[in-house]
Amino acid sequence: MTKHLIQFIVIFLISELTINGQSRWSKIYHEDTDAMGTTFTNTYDRGILIAGKHGSNYVNYNWLIKTDINGDILWEKTIGDPNTRIHISDIDYHSNGDIFLVGYTDIYADEWYDPLIMKLNSCGEKQWCKVFTVDGLNYSKFIKVLPNGSCVIVLKYMGEELDNDRICLAKFSNSGDLIWNNCYNSLDSSIHNEEPNCLTRTSDNGFLITGDCYYVDPNPPHSLWLKPYFIKIDSNGVFEWEKVIYKDVSEIGGIAWNTVLTPDSTFLYSSLSNYYHSPETEAATLLKMDLSGNIIGIYELAEPSYYGKIVDLGFTSDSTIAASAIWGGEWSGLPPKAVLIDTLGKILNYTEFIDNELMAHTNITFDNKLLFYTNKYEENVNQYDAYIFKLNCQLESDSFYTYPYNYDTLCPYSIISDTISQEGCDIIVGIEEEEEEMGRDGDGERMELYPNPVTDQLNCRLQIADCRSSLLIYDMFGRKQEEIQIPTGQKEIQIDVSDYPQGIYIAVLKEGSGIIGRRKFVVVR
Repeated sequence: MTKHLIQFIVIFLISELTINGQSRWSKIYHEDTDAMGTTFTNTYDRGILIAGKHGSNYVNYNWLIKTDINGDILWEKTIGDPNTRIHISDIDYHSNGDIFLVGYTDIYADEWYDPLIMKLNSCGEKQWCKVFTVDGLNYSKFIKVLPNGSCVIVLKYMGEELDNDRICLAKFSNSGDLIWNNCYNSLDSSIHNEEPNCLTRTSDNGFLITGDCYYVDPNPPHSLWLKPYFIKIDSNGVFEWEKVIYKDVSEIGGIAWNTVLTPDSTFLYSSLSNYYHSPETEAATLLKMDLSGNIIGIYELAEPSYYGKIVDLGFTSDSTIAASAIWGGEWSGLPPKAVLIDTLGKILNYTEFIDNELMAHTNITFDNKLLFYTNKYEENVNQYDAYIFKLNCQLESDSFYTYPYNYDTLCPYSIISDTISQEGCDIIVGIEEEEEEMGRDGDGERMELYPNPVTDQLNCRLQIADCRSSLLIYDMFGRKQEEIQIPTGQKEIQIDVSDYPQGIYIAVLKEGSGIIGRRKFVVVR
């Protein structure tokens, strides 16, 4: 090897090291339009799935982006329809490549929203989707995919009155069958306005719902105080215990945002925000519990100040937790911090990674790096942009990878970027709805079924406009039995149910894409 060749190699290597050392990990998505990020997750192939929405309020389209390990876009799906509103709240995936999305849509709603769950295969193609059609303001917020490919989702406000059925869980099989659906109404009359903020799988295959509630002060004048709130559910969806933190005192409370299980599956750690000693002082706080809900310790990250908040915990080692947090001074103008803390709440390190007032979602990558996902309002162009930052365990901006990883290997062909509609989603009618409310709206009765119970032939008398109408039949687990197109002008049809298994069914009457009536009927043998 000649002297000149050696010099060239040395110069090349130094240049490469310098370039890689200066190339730092941060990404902006949909910078050219108003687009807010909502949720993200790591994937089986070391990539990242990112969900967001086009616009900051009521939107017709959401976006789902798949990136490589460096945050560069591999493909993008647009989710929605031009005439219906949609929101994706959470995302999870299975090791076989299946992608699960939850959120809400108004595609079948007269007003407000209905909860939505959608499954995509490893190629990003819609396999099935379900919509819970319940009167009122309803949402689906969080999802956890289980090892066998089933999933559990959190539902909000599933009762006709906002005082009941505020927190519910539903479990679906991998093929979209509803396995169980339960709501958790506390027997403690002092608990009000419960809100779910996180769903965590526990080491006994159960679930922990993390959130907040308003609790009646035991002391006069018995005011309502905001308190951290937890509900433990077993693997079959059965209630085990609930916990209100500091329910016996009035001067301490706040919101529980996120809970993670320790690496040895022994304890639960939760982030408490707006944790106050008085209405004027708040702290970003870490809560430690055992699996029975007993408090082991409560640790404040910093001195109580005017404002303190911590969200989205993640263990980077057995003794170190990463999170996004804010503390000190007034809330306005405080940028979120990427923070490392030990299991006693001691701050080990922190950094401010963006001049921004919005908190960041946190995720731990396969190689123990830290991902922070946030939005920033760009005042000069009056829009939001979605940002992702990747830091190492010293909270320094991470370098880009040069190793050529293969992505989407579970899909046998190249994934195309296209649009996924929520049209054609199966309808799940709330099991607990009162029968006399089914099939009624402001104009009165729209559908009459007889005989009911029925053995062979079900007669349906309809009050519909002279437009495109259809009648869909579902069992009580949301599985569609058949769909009947109603000829224009026809007001009565007959359905042969002689082959239906004995049980309860629901007939759903649609005009166009809107639901105008629902009725239960019973098949007997």
